[in-house]
Amino acid sequence: MSFFKKYILLTLFVLAVGARLTLLAYSWNSVPTLSGGDEEAYHLLGVNLLRYHTYGNPFEPSYQPEHAITPGYPLLVATVYMMVGVRPHGVLIVQCILDSLTVLLIYAIVLRLKGSQSTALIAGILYAFWPPAWYYAQHFYPEPVLTFIFSIMFWLMIEPVPRRLLYCGVLSALALYIKSTSMLLPAIFGMVLFMQSLSSDTNNKGKKWGIALGQTAVFVFIVIILLAPWLIRNKVVLGRMTFATLVEMNFVTGSGVYTLAEVQGEYIPSVMSPRYAHFYAELVAQAKRENPGWKFIQPPSNYYTLEQIDILARTARHIISAHPVAFLTCHVKGILRGWWLPRRNISWFRIFAGGRNITKESNEGWLIFDKNLFNLSERAVLVYLFLVVCNTALLISTIVGIWKLFPRAPLIISAMIFILLFVMIPPSIYMASDRYNLPVIPLMFVCAAFTVEFKKSYISQRK
Repeated sequence: MSFFKKYILLTLFVLAVGARLTLLAYSWNSVPTLSGGDEEAYHLLGVNLLRYHTYGNPFEPSYQPEHAITPGYPLLVATVYMMVGVRPHGVLIVQCILDSLTVLLIYAIVLRLKGSQSTALIAGILYAFWPPAWYYAQHFYPEPVLTFIFSIMFWLMIEPVPRRLLYCGVLSALALYIKSTSMLLPAIFGMVLFMQSLSSDTNNKGKKWGIALGQTAVFVFIVIILLAPWLIRNKVVLGRMTFATLVEMNFVTGSGVYTLAEVQGEYIPSVMSPRYAHFYAELVAQAKRENPGWKFIQPPSNYYTLEQIDILARTARHIISAHPVAFLTCHVKGILRGWWLPRRNISWFRIFAGGRNITKESNEGWLIFDKNLFNLSERAVLVYLFLVVCNTALLISTIVGIWKLFPRAPLIISAMIFILLFVMIPPSIYMASDRYNLPVIPLMFVCAAFTVEFKKSYISQRK
């Protein structure tokens, strides 16, 4: 590696980590938010692992075995706590460093796609100064860690390297341990590895298929072996070979509830709205009718028992099978809602407008401003609108970049499209947000940077 490239990488890393740590220092006394929700759950799961060597429900004194959240991220939290004590800011500093290393991976991905150093630099700088990445790096969410792992996997996927199957298998299993809703990503990467093996230089077709199947089998075997301890634990402790019940509960509280609303021609703007509570209660009532004698008690902190999950998930499947068109329609609306530009900029506004609740939803689902209620200045609104323009430019340049890159690396770009679509389709309708889309943002910046390169090339040719 040349001195110039080392200098660029060091500069990118310093800029990225400096921006993230500066924001963390500025909001040191207000983050992380450990007063409820996901952040508190991850924190308490890490504390339980460290102090009591148990992986149990963090909110209930009985500490029943945890079955909703996979242990990858809580184990990272516990490891940091073991090193620095139970100091949540230690976890946030680690996340800021990992997210800054993602900037370097973006630079490397562009170079592997045969982009110029200037194109790689543009992509790296764009993510280094992407405010949603700053925001989520300073909160107890697994997405920054997952984004880092995912970027390594995509870098490995572009070109064969020694022991790539081992690395991809380990990273795929690790991604699943970090976040259970990533379960389709190993399938996408496995398919890419298979297709790359088929396109090798070997002339013998039978040998090509043998090599491709053998390498894919090795990849799958590594993933299964690494996931086996968790599956065996669930079989022994829970009595079933399950991976994570969070996926099933998202299916219930998202798809089931929103399908019911779509059947009745209603749109639910938020899970906090009275209409969501109404349709959720309707789903529970149908579950009671299907299971006479079953009594449902809403669990504290929404930690459902396995029996409740089984019954509610079965009812949700009945609802969806009876109304497949409504199910598909509400999912399409969920995709559009999750990538609707003003809604995705909420985390931007939390940074620049200085508050968490900066917009409110009307009953029709539109985000509206109320300067008196949220004390927003005209300057904050202008910043918000500017960021909407930035998001629009990112989406358009991503599409153009994919179109222009496809002839250069059709297999890799096809995989990128599948990954983007997978992440854009939320596991639960109401979970469509910039947080859940964060792992694919580096790929979008890669495409955006190539769009700039193609534009410069086009201008120079016109001259």
